[in-house]
Amino acid sequence: MIIYAETQREWMLAAQAAFSQSLQVVTVYATLGEEGLIHGVTQTKSKVIVADAKLLKIVANAIKTNKAGMKSCTSVVYIVDPVQKPDPIAAAAIDAALDALKQAGITVVTFDELQASGEAAPLPVVAPKAEDVAVIMYTSGTTGMPKAAARVSKRVEAALPTPLPAPVPTPVPTPVPTPVPAPLPAPLPGSGADIGSGQELRLSWPRGGRERRNAARPHVFSAARGHRPEAGAPPLL
Repeated sequence: MIIYAETQREWMLAAQAAFSQSLQVVTVYATLGEEGLIHGVTQTKSKVIVADAKLLKIVANAIKTNKAGMKSCTSVVYIVDPVQKPDPIAAAAIDAALDALKQAGITVVTFDELQASGEAAPLPVVAPKAEDVAVIMYTSGTTGMPKAAARVSKRVEAALPTPLPAPVPTPVPTPVPTPVPAPLPAPLPGSGADIGSGQELRLSWPRGGRERRNAARPHVFSAARGHRPEAGAPPLL
C-alpha cells in the first residue's frame, strides 16, 4: 500500500491499519510528481494508493499515461481536505480526477468511508513475521530517481521507543512533508499522546515558526537530518 500524502492524522492511521494486517507500507513523498509515483508503484507493485485529494490529478494522470507501470493499482483511497474557503477550481480538478479514475476501472473511496466500513466490520489482527518487510521508504529524489530502503518488522519493533505512560499529551511537530520515520510516532497514539506535523518552511524562523512551535508546546521534536535551527533563531520554546 502506497501512502502518497502529507504527514497528517490519516497518514498514521493508514500505516497503523496496514501494519495490523501485515501489509507493506510504501512511503512516497507528497512532493514527488507523476514520475516519482509511477516509479514507486512499478517497483513495489502496490495495489492500493492512499493519497491527498489535491494529488488525485497526479494519480489519475499516472494511471492514464503509464498503464503498464501502474497496472497493479486497483484502488485509491483519498483524504478529503476540509478547506475553510471552498476553491471552485480545485474542486473541479478533484472531480475530474475522480471521474478519470473511475473510468479507468479504479475503485475509489474516501478515507472516512473506508474507516467507517472498517468500524462496521472490523478484521482480526494478522500479526507479521519478524522477517516480513514492514516499510519501504522512498527518498525525496533530489539527486535522481527516488531510492527505496526496506525495513523488516523486527527492526521497526526494535526501533520503537519505550511506550509512554498514558495519558501524556506529547505534541511532536515533524517538519518534513512525508514520510515520518515510522518508529517514533507509532506508539504515541496508544499512549494518549498528541502528534503534530508541519512543513519545514512553516516551522522555520523567522516565518512565524516560533509561534507555531510554541502553540504545540512539543516535548519531542523530530526532524529530518540536515534540518537545523538557523543562526540566531529563537529557542524552540
